[in-house]
Amino acid sequence: MKVFVVFVALLVVFKFASICQDNFEQHYYNDYRKLFTLQPIYIPTEGSDSLDIFLTYRFSLNHLTFEKNRGDFVDALTAVAMVELIVRDTFGLIRKTITRLDTFKTNLIDQDFKSIEFAANFFFFRMPSKKLSLELNLFDKGRVKIVSRKVEVNPTIFDGIVIGSPIYSSKLDEDLKFSLSLSTNQLDFTKKNKTILIPIRAENPLGKLHFKIKSVDEKTRNMTWKKNVSYEGTAKFVSSRYFTLNVVSDQVMLNFTEEDFSAGSSKVNTYIIEIPENIAYLQNYQMELFVESPKVEVAKYNFRIFWENLPLTLRNVRYAIDLMHYIVTDDVFNDLLDKKEEDLWSAFFDVWKKFDVDTTTIFNEAMEEFYSRADFAYFNFKTIDEKDGAKTSRGKIYILYGKPSFVDRKVEKDGRIEEVWVYYRLKQKFIFVFRESKYILDKIVDL
Repeated sequence: MKVFVVFVALLVVFKFASICQDNFEQHYYNDYRKLFTLQPIYIPTEGSDSLDIFLTYRFSLNHLTFEKNRGDFVDALTAVAMVELIVRDTFGLIRKTITRLDTFKTNLIDQDFKSIEFAANFFFFRMPSKKLSLELNLFDKGRVKIVSRKVEVNPTIFDGIVIGSPIYSSKLDEDLKFSLSLSTNQLDFTKKNKTILIPIRAENPLGKLHFKIKSVDEKTRNMTWKKNVSYEGTAKFVSSRYFTLNVVSDQVMLNFTEEDFSAGSSKVNTYIIEIPENIAYLQNYQMELFVESPKVEVAKYNFRIFWENLPLTLRNVRYAIDLMHYIVTDDVFNDLLDKKEEDLWSAFFDVWKKFDVDTTTIFNEAMEEFYSRADFAYFNFKTIDEKDGAKTSRGKIYILYGKPSFVDRKVEKDGRIEEVWVYYRLKQKFIFVFRESKYILDKIVDL
């Protein structure tokens, strides 16, 4: 009964997630999500021994210093970022340098939310079909380098075949339109229709392109399922046309210039491998490509399925299980605690399946919502005596029911501090009293 009630509560909160109140401050944890990711894309060109290279990137704006401009009478903040690309050959010699200068603006009210906003873009250039090293540097005000990343361009060349980079993406509902993962050799766990695009230049007709994907059991401190996966098939032909990239908000989209579902005379073709949702676990994989006549292996790649914005409270499975005591029975909770360390993540995710609101994917939206709330509670409801805000009275209510519709704080005549959370959708209000250096849930009143 306890699980059913919480499940219904979660569904109600998802439905009314857009309801918010003016006086319930939400300052995000501005310092820990400083992301800067790259995804190199390189495809062999049609008529020469060269590569068209796209280096896509994405970074969180909290890398930058936002300041008020001198003489500016509005409450506006500005940050200037320079992104520098350096291309080196195998001897370390610089072959190309490109820079981009961007200005970002916000207002004083929204400055705390820059921690969860991102900028995305890409560089495009053409180079000889050889191994290259790409270095991308992000500079803040005053040309101060704040972060740097390196990736390699390394085309596979085999008996007249040139294979470009696997392009990790998710297919959108529109035909031949894809959203890039923007992270090297990784598929986004939270996206549906996970796909890998393979651009290939072949002097002679290629025939069928076969693939085999299998899980790689590697020791890692990250969240992982450790599920045995072995999946093989034939990659589908997508297009003999070149694609284009365009930036939409903080995403980079890939579109083919023309819809072309049948192989043409072009020597450069793109194939697609679709990853079934029932095997898209959070773990490491290896992909092998084979061609016919005769069937031989031509390339091998390692990649992983990742969760970029993984809540902090989900990064330690023992802690994540501890918070589940709010929503599961004692028997289920104790059974999880008794699991061996190597089986904990799988058992943990299996329990969460019953709360999943979309069973067409392995990604569990209810779990993400629960632990995102736990992150907020951890930072915002701690007191002097309670260092973990997720385990306080207010933290528990916030995790279970989300943001209240209205909050009223007042000091009584006797000096007692009272905080009232009103949930119109639940037709209840929760009254907290500050006592002994912490907020205690005093009573629940029906509206």
